[in-house]
Amino acid sequence: ICDSKEFSKSDYKTTEIFHLPPNSFLIPGFIDTHFHAPQYSFTGTGSSLNLFEWLDKKAFDTEKRMNDLYKATQVFSKLIQRTLHNGTTTCLYFSTIHLETTKQLVRILEKKGQRALVGPVCMDQNSPSDYCDNSAEESLNKTRTYIDWIRNRKHLFEKKHKQTYILHPVITPRFLPTCSIELLKGLSKEYNAQNGDDFKIYIQSHISESIDVMEYIAKLHPETKRDLAIFDQCGLLTPQTILAHGIFLNESELEVMKQRGSAIAHCPLSNFLFANGLLDIKKLVHQGIKIGLGTDVSGGYSPSMLSAMRNAIINSSLIYTFGNQYDYFKCQKEEKETTTEFSRVLQSFRDRINFKHAFWLATQGGANAINMHDKIGSFESGKAFDALLIQTPSVVKDGFDHNIDESDDEVCLNDSKPLEYPFEVFAEDTPEDIFEKFIHLGDDRCIKSVWVQGRRVI
Repeated sequence: ICDSKEFSKSDYKTTEIFHLPPNSFLIPGFIDTHFHAPQYSFTGTGSSLNLFEWLDKKAFDTEKRMNDLYKATQVFSKLIQRTLHNGTTTCLYFSTIHLETTKQLVRILEKKGQRALVGPVCMDQNSPSDYCDNSAEESLNKTRTYIDWIRNRKHLFEKKHKQTYILHPVITPRFLPTCSIELLKGLSKEYNAQNGDDFKIYIQSHISESIDVMEYIAKLHPETKRDLAIFDQCGLLTPQTILAHGIFLNESELEVMKQRGSAIAHCPLSNFLFANGLLDIKKLVHQGIKIGLGTDVSGGYSPSMLSAMRNAIINSSLIYTFGNQYDYFKCQKEEKETTTEFSRVLQSFRDRINFKHAFWLATQGGANAINMHDKIGSFESGKAFDALLIQTPSVVKDGFDHNIDESDDEVCLNDSKPLEYPFEVFAEDTPEDIFEKFIHLGDDRCIKSVWVQGRRVI
């Protein structure tokens, strides 16, 4: 993306010009900060189970079967196609414990063109005997091998194509109960040894996810009782760390998150179903914590970021309506110096969030969360062109027969065509009204084209 002043006349001769169709507009691509790729096959099921039942009966059993590369290829191909059609240009993926399965996910991502952060899951305890790393050392070796494989792949791709490689490795301890302290400390050492300016490595996990998990952690680690403290002691809280959920983090823990520069992936739909709690987004924003949105497939039953936005709005409204409200004026008094961009966003998060805030969380908020704020998330000059072409219906025309008595039961629109879009646009709708309708009512039928890193992928 460049400023129009930087685009010379000669550029027009060598550049393909794309003309926007009528009733359409461009928006930045959506950024999903939490997605379990192997779980896509059972999306939409299992919502009646509690979290540990869901893990045992659905997640672990499905993930271990992804060791079959034919099955994995089938599932990954479909899920990437689905997420791209739903406007997700960047996604943070958990894979399985299997190295070859994770490599296959990367290969498919390369082919389909989605920007992604991907990691093989690490778990060496409190897991099914047939779906668990045999030791911390085995898990560390797997992670090290994977990072080296991605590094080499990046080098070869950029040398051959003279383009930026858009896939990144992620160190992925599943969550505290399934990871030994030895493993967590080893993963931290791996991050410190391999992360650099020219080769970014990320860390992802779950934190303060549900009441059941918090109680389990307190039994496993009675000396600390809290998962964030252990992650911090092991050196896993970094500016490249994205932790899903974070519902029950206390004030001191939020301050640690802020100091370390780590981010929260807010997954409102799966929080409703499994967590027994709500995340106060407004509170996190005011405390200066990076936060993005996640679909959390398959704990969340929709792979659409539009669904995540709508549920984030509902989540905020529930907090505002039923209590647990944040003292905005206290926060404003204690607010420290922030950047101009963030200050502007901060001032708008005063009460419950609306469609504008939700859209920001799904785009620039997500870019901030994965530490790519200067590369994606908006249409600022110098950023990559990750974009969606949104097509909306034409304005509803006057289809009434004005010769019919208005009291006549036959008065109706003379229109029996199939519905092409999920909403209508009327003459009185402003551009903002149309955009709001898209956020609240739109779906993949409105997303006609998708670009990632300037490449048209849909």
